[in-house]
Amino acid sequence: MRSFLFEEKAAVCADPTNIQLRVCGYSAGRPLAEIWEVNLTQHACPPPRRVMDENGFGVLWDGQYEALNRLILGIGFDIDAVLIRHGMAPQQAADLQKRLVKDLYATLTVPAMPIQDAIDLARFLVETTIGFVRFAVFLPKSVGGAVEIATITKHEGFRWVQRKSFHL
Repeated sequence: MRSFLFEEKAAVCADPTNIQLRVCGYSAGRPLAEIWEVNLTQHACPPPRRVMDENGFGVLWDGQYEALNRLILGIGFDIDAVLIRHGMAPQQAADLQKRLVKDLYATLTVPAMPIQDAIDLARFLVETTIGFVRFAVFLPKSVGGAVEIATITKHEGFRWVQRKSFHL
């Protein structure tokens, strides 16, 4: 993956590049799934970083995260700034944000979630983000296009579930 994505593509690109990929699923010979993150820039490709070990589970998101912050955490990204602007001290705002997330967090997964439910949830979260960004007047239009979904399961390995098709 490093050879193709970084050495052949990102490193030789004239424009600034920054790509972050998350690979979620079962590593060879491991009993439980984990999540790894790969970051590629025009000048660097640090080693993959594990962001969730085999004991963890749940939803992770990054990139254009305002829609999912509001949906799952119950608050927008800039809640601290809003609270401070309305007269709250910075430390009080940070403390309140933590309490709000704890009280408002929407649990969408369980460790024994069926794979089809996980696929449907992934599709829902991506499509929700795309729709939110499309209609949010002041957000940059930074997401969209075809949604591709693959699974990595213990017994089937890597399998495409939903993939865009090109007709030439």
